[in-house]
Amino acid sequence: MPKAKRNNEPDIETGANQSSDTSTETVDVEQMIAEAAYYKAQQRRFAPGSEMDDWLDAEREITARHAEG
Repeated sequence: MPKAKRNNEPDIETGANQSSDTSTETVDVEQMIAEAAYYKAQQRRFAPGSEMDDWLDAEREITARHAEG
């Protein structure tokens, strides 16, 4: 009788994990937010004091785009 696979074990035939790719998707969204925040800081010539605003603005923009589909 074949051994039951755990959800996070790769499928031997396809090499794919049984679990969803939500962690990869989260990392991608976080990376997009970080890049958008960087470009916002770059536009203001990296003047100190607005880093949190850059991040929060970027987060709102990326989250809204991501929700749209």
